[in-house]
Amino acid sequence: MASIDDKSMDDESSRRAGVSKQSAVGHRGSRAELEGARVLILTGRFKGEEGVCLGQGSADNLWAVSPDCTAEILSLEFEKDFALLVDLSSDPTRN
Repeated sequence: MASIDDKSMDDESSRRAGVSKQSAVGHRGSRAELEGARVLILTGRFKGEEGVCLGQGSADNLWAVSPDCTAEILSLEFEKDFALLVDLSSDPTRN
């Protein structure tokens, strides 16, 4: 399985059985990959802000997310209230 630290995915590995077109990181149940990931907040007071996922929250569907602009910690639902942030920079060290 791909990890959050993988910088690239070659063509051959993207064709392996079990690797869907949807990012393995974005697949529900990939709890370890979300912790520490850069995210975009989609709802609420911090809508549009970038932040970091701190890990699984107290409920199965909630995650602790901290917006970059504040020290607050929010309880948000993955793919509803926040999404993974992907940098498609021309600088491969940032992808």
